[in-house]
Amino acid sequence: MSDIITPNSVNGKVRGWQGDQPVTPWQPNLVMYDWATIIAKMFEGDIDYRVNGLYIEFENNAGTVSVPSFGREDGNSYYQGISGSGVRDFIRVPLTATTVGSSNETLFPGGNQLTFFGQTQGSAGLHGRTFSNAANSKVFGAALVAMPEQADYTQDLVFSRFYFDTADQIAKLASNSIGVEWSLTLQ
Repeated sequence: MSDIITPNSVNGKVRGWQGDQPVTPWQPNLVMYDWATIIAKMFEGDIDYRVNGLYIEFENNAGTVSVPSFGREDGNSYYQGISGSGVRDFIRVPLTATTVGSSNETLFPGGNQLTFFGQTQGSAGLHGRTFSNAANSKVFGAALVAMPEQADYTQDLVFSRFYFDTADQIAKLASNSIGVEWSLTLQ
């Protein structure tokens, strides 16, 4: 029997932060089909395809944000498509931290757990929507991405996506950034 790398080999969970504190419970993510391209490019030696950023999705809405339905095929094209929305946008940010740990020191002494962290920056999303407390901006989802061309988000590949449960959507406060902590365990 041989080892096979599949999306089921990757277990992910995500939680949101307000300032320097976690404010949501851990929630599961969905690994996208683009994950295979990211891994293939990295195995080929192309480090430009490493996971190095986040999309932090928000909507300017004083109420509850309706989460879109999505499947494993809904990668970067979804984020390009929201350019026509008057209220929905995302902030494309680099990771500010990545750590490696182990879920089992005997089986994986060199590590099999990756933890990524990134946080909101600036006052506007990639498509120009205002991101502020005055605009009632609310973070409701995120994506873990490989950004091979820093100046061109259309080249990004989405490794994984998730959406907060309705009660856990995070309102933008005037004084704090919103962070996303993403943990992946490779089995």
